[in-house]
Amino acid sequence: MTANDTFALVGAPSGFPETVSLREPCLLTVSLKDLTRTYIELISALSQKTTPLRQVIETLLERGVHWRELIRLAKAYSRNDKYVRQIISQILTGLGIRRRKPGAGRETPQRALAILADIRRQDGDDAVRLLGAAYRAGRAEDAERNSALQNSRTQAA
Repeated sequence: MTANDTFALVGAPSGFPETVSLREPCLLTVSLKDLTRTYIELISALSQKTTPLRQVIETLLERGVHWRELIRLAKAYSRNDKYVRQIISQILTGLGIRRRKPGAGRETPQRALAILADIRRQDGDDAVRLLGAAYRAGRAEDAERNSALQNSRTQAA
């Protein structure tokens, strides 16, 4: 850290410095309202230095502000919404807060679940092993078909 690692504190109470050094743990004495305003100011003028933003986010989270509220404020007050959300997401992930549920991703098609249920009824405990083998065989067939198609195109040209 350098001596320039300070940020302005919006609405600082009387007797409180208008700029805060990152080396001073005085954020705990700032009101939640002022801390939220500082957060909005930081996301509005976000630069490469995200250390002050990280500290404000950590303090807001410790004070009970939900991470979804931080995202909402970022959307409302930042100029580059996507970039700010990415930075906030990285900070939250670094703090151990996941924005997605574990296993989030594509939903399994109902047809695939129906096939699994049918195979389980027919083959019981072997169903998953058999479906895995069928998957590998299908991939091999597709690869062979694509290879034959490319060869026929190459010969035709």
